[in-house]
Amino acid sequence: MSTLEEPIERDELEGERATSAPASTHSAREAAEVFEEAAEQDDAEAMKWYRKAAEQGDADAQYILGVRYRYGKGVEQDNEQAVRWFKLAAEQGHNAAE
Repeated sequence: MSTLEEPIERDELEGERATSAPASTHSAREAAEVFEEAAEQDDAEAMKWYRKAAEQGDADAQYILGVRYRYGKGVEQDNEQAVRWFKLAAEQGHNAAE
């Protein structure tokens, strides 16, 4: 994981793809990803769907929320929230969040 001062890379923002998450979390995360691409980076809408997937326990979405809070993408930058979401993702074994 890069430091707070380093620029974010697109692959870090997207996180690693999980293949074992329940279908309901996959669909919420996939909806966020599709919407973000199709709607010219509408961060507020993407955040809504990432949060929904993260709250359902999707480690990838939790990691992505951590990155977004860390860099203030779609939300006000909040390092406490970033750490919260990174910890939740790490607890589930998300490699990039550990």
